[in-house]
Amino acid sequence: MDSNKQTRAISRRATILGFFLCVAGYTSSPYTLLTHPDSLRVSFDTSLINRLEPYESARSAGFVGWAPQGMLIARREGDFAQLFLLRAPGGKPRPVSDFKDRIDRFNANPDPNRGLMLITRDFGGDEQYRPFLYRWDKRRETPWPAPPGRVSEIVWSRDGKSFAYAHTPPGASQWDIRVGSLPDRDRLVLRRPGAWTPQDFSADGKELLLLHEISASETELWKLSLIDTVLARVLPNDSPQSFGNAFFLNPKRGKPVLAFNSDRGGEFQRLYRWRWGDSLPEAISTEEKGDVEWVLPSPDRRRLIYSVNQNGISRIHKVGLSGLSKPELLSGIPEGMILPGVFRPGSSAASMVLINTATPGDVYEVGGKTLIWARGERALPEDSAELHEFQFPTFDSADGELRNIPAFMLSPPKRWPAPHPVLIQIHGGPELQARPGYDPFLRFCVRELGLTVIEPNVRGSTGYGKSYQKLDDGRKRPDTVRDLGALIDWIGKQPDLDSSRVAVMGRSYGGFMALSALVNYGHRLRAGISGVGISHFPSFLEGTAGYRRDLRRVEYGDERDSAMRAFLDSLSPLSRAGSIRTPLLLSHGRNDPRVPLEQSEKMFAALEKGPAETWLFVLEGEGHGLKLKSQETLYHAIAAQFLARHLGL
Repeated sequence: MDSNKQTRAISRRATILGFFLCVAGYTSSPYTLLTHPDSLRVSFDTSLINRLEPYESARSAGFVGWAPQGMLIARREGDFAQLFLLRAPGGKPRPVSDFKDRIDRFNANPDPNRGLMLITRDFGGDEQYRPFLYRWDKRRETPWPAPPGRVSEIVWSRDGKSFAYAHTPPGASQWDIRVGSLPDRDRLVLRRPGAWTPQDFSADGKELLLLHEISASETELWKLSLIDTVLARVLPNDSPQSFGNAFFLNPKRGKPVLAFNSDRGGEFQRLYRWRWGDSLPEAISTEEKGDVEWVLPSPDRRRLIYSVNQNGISRIHKVGLSGLSKPELLSGIPEGMILPGVFRPGSSAASMVLINTATPGDVYEVGGKTLIWARGERALPEDSAELHEFQFPTFDSADGELRNIPAFMLSPPKRWPAPHPVLIQIHGGPELQARPGYDPFLRFCVRELGLTVIEPNVRGSTGYGKSYQKLDDGRKRPDTVRDLGALIDWIGKQPDLDSSRVAVMGRSYGGFMALSALVNYGHRLRAGISGVGISHFPSFLEGTAGYRRDLRRVEYGDERDSAMRAFLDSLSPLSRAGSIRTPLLLSHGRNDPRVPLEQSEKMFAALEKGPAETWLFVLEGEGHGLKLKSQETLYHAIAAQFLARHLGL
């Protein structure tokens, strides 16, 4: 069914569920829920909204920047994030913004005295981000004169007078590099094919480090002169490698000295220092297992703070670069996933944000005395859920032994008697990693529905070495689905888990995995949920936004090659939709630029011919993610009712 006909069908066949929710006023955007078969009518349990709201009202505190008076944080107020000023750790937040729509990124100027930042926002989830200068001290916003197109990856110069960003013209596939200079000058400095992003300015602002992304596992690092536009590669092209963060270390102009994390010569990302012209870089980090996931340089570039991801937990280290002292593991911050902030001006300490199963986001200052500036808010103070890491065996071997797949499990409180029904939550990417976090919907499922939630890191996930990450490349992709089959086998052997009541759920690539699980193991599953999921790889690759297409072709295969197209078609759940007998909930934003809406529309149309109960939930004014918190709560309520209906809860 073509897109226009599908839209008309959606308009004609909206179910009674949509009527109830519009009357209840839980969303401000038009949406539709279709169900199959046509005779199916679902009465919405409005009490689910009331039960969900205490969980959904949890909100994180996010670091934005330093101010002369203290710290700027972002915190959700209603549907959108707003800026607040804290004058001291634990102080009362003072609002310094009143945004009427969602801000995608806050990019604070490194000079706190300017009272200035760059913000970016899109329109209706289309991800065509546009930049604005925001004077938070005066609550004044001004559009930045960037040319039409998508703006991303903003990096400020050290003096705060200039910034670099990646720019994609409308309909183009390349990522240009542009430099903006205050108050309003904007110029093109690089136009080459491929995905290019800025990393760091030299101390004098005359050179720029750039990352050229070839695939998820291969990147190149380059140095661009902003005077004569000469481009020079960092390190010889001796073997493919992947770079992460990269910085100039020179406090003054001279022969460039760089710091970067890379997986050159090993399985994991390590932190290196390299002087321009040397044959090999010098290792700074000492951990043999675990990726250096981010690096923070001090303003004077005399010290670094970096994080090592070990089995999903961030381990924070600091190191002095004078004489290259031994890295020191920092203590005083709880375990979890830690996101970087920046060094406090004139201090040896830096900000960062902690996320774990106990908090949606706390802002810390570490490196000297550990300080808690702001805490995230849990609506349920007594909320607790038991999380533990485990491994399950899969179908093949590694190093002569049966391969094990890492996973996390969130178990319900003891008041829920075993055996527990199971929800398998599959991450997207595919180059991502399930890590301990604070997911309001999953916590609701565990505490209020009595589900055990399992989050597997199937092959292809990051965080376990580059060989593991490449195990799903090209024609090996079906092996990731076989990992899910092995997990279902493992569940069947656990006395405290109910293997007769198992559901799968995922978003984006995780949506493809959920659909594939229904195709291959549907007789052992009771329900599936696919959010913005890929149902047909060839049409997905043709329809995804141009600036993403080449990178996705490297990951999945090039659909323009006839043999690869045939393979991708055979791999796609849409091509095997006739084998699905398990109830399925599809959800999608109308304006999704990554996975077009037609991926879910075509899947729904194909399932209309079969026996599987199918729901399709479409939101106008949304894209790959949900913009409004009220709409996210609405979607979660629908998903909760769907799971309860089919897991017999």
